[in-house]
Amino acid sequence: MEGIKRITDTISVETDSTSNTPYDDAFRTMMGKSGVLRVAFINEMFHPSRPIKSDTKIDEAVNENFSEHGNGAQRRLVTDSLLHIDGSTYHIECQSLPDGTILVRMFEYDLTVGLKESRYEDYHLTVDIPVSGVLFLRSTKNIPDEMKVTINAVGGSIEYPVATLKLSDYTLDDLISKNLLFLFPFYIFNLEKELKTFEKTESRTKVISSFSELLEYVNELYNTEKI
Repeated sequence: MEGIKRITDTISVETDSTSNTPYDDAFRTMMGKSGVLRVAFINEMFHPSRPIKSDTKIDEAVNENFSEHGNGAQRRLVTDSLLHIDGSTYHIECQSLPDGTILVRMFEYDLTVGLKESRYEDYHLTVDIPVSGVLFLRSTKNIPDEMKVTINAVGGSIEYPVATLKLSDYTLDDLISKNLLFLFPFYIFNLEKELKTFEKTESRTKVISSFSELLEYVNELYNTEKI
């Protein structure tokens, strides 16, 4: 169909789309080491009907998997974060900029993870697709609050959502009021414009003021033993 982009137009089977960036590495490390701080972030991204409680046990799953591509060839897939929470698997990616392949990669990761944890009985294969979402450190007005993947099959179609969280939607006051400490290290992305013109008094004042406020809040939480 004209106007519809095919997967083969954007990604090649031979191409490993898991090349790391400093942002991926930082996000992956933070998801593994931030403990209870990630709970507010996960709740904010997915808005579950029953919010995850701070004392809920969170188990990290192996984030390195391999997908088969015929003739014994395998493709290494490394997810940014894969967690088991309350009987569900959560898959979250950190994306610096939107691109045309993010949903293709999300589906490939989701399917690979689902197959790894699938169940087979009496010629019936059950595959559970993870709860999926993408954190966009930079974003455009075109990024929706929720992306979708539709799978068409003989028996019908199924559609599942891929949540999005756009850092640019949040002011520093928003992060503080929502207790989104997990996102503090990434807040600098919201100040890129000011950093590029840091020699100007107005830009310099905004950057210094923002991080002073952030540091003051973190110190307050530390001194009151909330973190």
